[in-house]
Amino acid sequence: MKKRGRKGLIGLLLGACILFAGFAFSACASCEHPNAELSSNTATCTQEGVATYVCPDCGETWTETSLALGHLWDNGTAEDGVLCTQARTVVYTCTREGCEAVKEETLAAADAHQLDEGEVVKTATCTEPGERLHKCTNDGCTYTEISKIAATGHKLDGGTVSKEPTCTATGEKTYRCTAEGCSYSEVRTVAALGHDFAGADCEERRCTHAGCTETRPATAQHTYVKDEAASQAASCDRAGTTVMVCSLCGDHYDVTEPALGHTMVAGEPVAGEKDCETIVPYTCARGCGHTTQETTYTHTYVKTIKTAATCLKEGVMHEVCSVCGAVKADSEVSYSDETAHAWNDGVTEGGITTYTCTLNPLHTKTALVSTEQSANVTSEQLKSTDEVSLGGAEIAMSKEAVDTLGGGEYTLAAEKATDVPDIGEELENEVYSITLTDGNNEAVTEFDGHKVTIRLPYTLQEGDNVDAIYIAYIDENGEIEEIVGTYSNGYVTFTTTHFSFYTVRQYTAAQMCEKHGHAISESSTAATCLTDGFILRICTRCGQILENRVVPALGHSWGEATGKEATCTTAGTMTKTCTRCDATSVVITPAYGHEWIADAGNTVAATCTTAGKEAYTCAHCGDTYTITIAALGHALRETVTQPTCTERGFTEY
Repeated sequence: MKKRGRKGLIGLLLGACILFAGFAFSACASCEHPNAELSSNTATCTQEGVATYVCPDCGETWTETSLALGHLWDNGTAEDGVLCTQARTVVYTCTREGCEAVKEETLAAADAHQLDEGEVVKTATCTEPGERLHKCTNDGCTYTEISKIAATGHKLDGGTVSKEPTCTATGEKTYRCTAEGCSYSEVRTVAALGHDFAGADCEERRCTHAGCTETRPATAQHTYVKDEAASQAASCDRAGTTVMVCSLCGDHYDVTEPALGHTMVAGEPVAGEKDCETIVPYTCARGCGHTTQETTYTHTYVKTIKTAATCLKEGVMHEVCSVCGAVKADSEVSYSDETAHAWNDGVTEGGITTYTCTLNPLHTKTALVSTEQSANVTSEQLKSTDEVSLGGAEIAMSKEAVDTLGGGEYTLAAEKATDVPDIGEELENEVYSITLTDGNNEAVTEFDGHKVTIRLPYTLQEGDNVDAIYIAYIDENGEIEEIVGTYSNGYVTFTTTHFSFYTVRQYTAAQMCEKHGHAISESSTAATCLTDGFILRICTRCGQILENRVVPALGHSWGEATGKEATCTTAGTMTKTCTRCDATSVVITPAYGHEWIADAGNTVAATCTTAGKEAYTCAHCGDTYTITIAALGHALRETVTQPTCTERGFTEY
């Protein structure tokens, strides 16, 4: 068992070796030796030899037959002192190691020496030229020649500032040669910096260079534009602010605009909670939401008797609303009625009753009195009495009217009619038929134009307007003629020239306004500078709103501005005061800036070494300023002298 194990191990090792050898052979067989190197060569100048090569890639070595190398002759040597420009014999010696072969050749004279590039025998410096030794390359020639190498000139570094320039003064910069062993240096002038004024031309500017205190005043005006984001428009009840900002430097100022005030527009009137109360709404047309209202009363006033007049004492009338009973302020007026007697019961004698006024016994009247609506009378009785009383109605015929009658007996009637010509509308009050017939039952209606005074009984009703009472004469065709009637003490008195149908009527409020115009009551609120006013005109007779108008706010009436005017450098502040409301408005006017004009008399030009100045004077205020102009520095002109074979070159500034 042990013996077999050893043989197995040997077999395993042998197999591994064979496998490795196969790999190696496979690798070697695949290499084409592209980088093969000559290791040795036994060939000489005249005999063949063996060349050995090694592959650095795979390690393989191999040999090849090498031909004789042939002699490697030197440049040859001629006789002493004989140059290539002469015919000569040249001896050549093989330069291969171990070979001592020589040969001679006779060479014809050359046309000229063939010099090589030469060898530096003296190095050129920044200021001194160098030398180069050249040898002739023709075989056997020992000729040499020296050529000059130009001085290199200084190679200056970037320089080091040895004196800092200022805005108005030049500085200095030292430059050193970088060539080894050269200590050359030179100082050059550094131009003055000149001022660097930062900022906009419309503001005072200061030079930004360290240590410089030079300033320059504003040389241009501000360019103001509205800052939309920062500005706030005026509203009805708030002042506005316009922010103006200079687009160049950022300077700013504010302009305050007064509040606009409301612009009110009247709406449709609406009824209030109370009788006759009318509310007129107003809304601001600017859309700010502000509302207000004006409360007024659209009363329909009628004139009525507050205290009846008598024959001795004036009475009082006033105006009372027919809807709510409100009494119109300051509407009381006095009136008189000399016929307003207070008659006693009278004394009747011979069919004629004599009445005496209980207020003034000097006033008496006579009357034919009948409790009926008609009475038989004669023309003599009509002449001898003041009136005829018929069931409450009273008729007084003038003497001229009675004279138109003949003799005999007449029937005078004041009857409440039931058969009245149709007038196309309902009659509110009693219609009286006033008639006069003679003994032949013929009606007498005309009195040759002479007047008859008639008094019809009438009781004032609530809402009656005594000024609107009139008598309506109704003809046989139902046409109405309006006759002026006067109310007093329970009667409406009128005169006529003929007898017919009569009734007491009242004009409507609209008819009264049509006849006499509107009875206008005006309520108003005066407009102020910022607040609208109102004018409301109402007819107190018919209740019609005749005018409902907003009076626009007046706006401020500014007086003369006082304060400080703007100058070149300071803003102006002017204040105006409203002549109506004492409001003030402050107007800020920005400084308008200097207008600089060059002052030639004080201007000094700069030179190469000295600073100059520019002088300016403001055309408005006389202020002055100067600008320092830096020295110009030298403008050097460069003149170059080229080096020669024997002289060095140089540059002159």
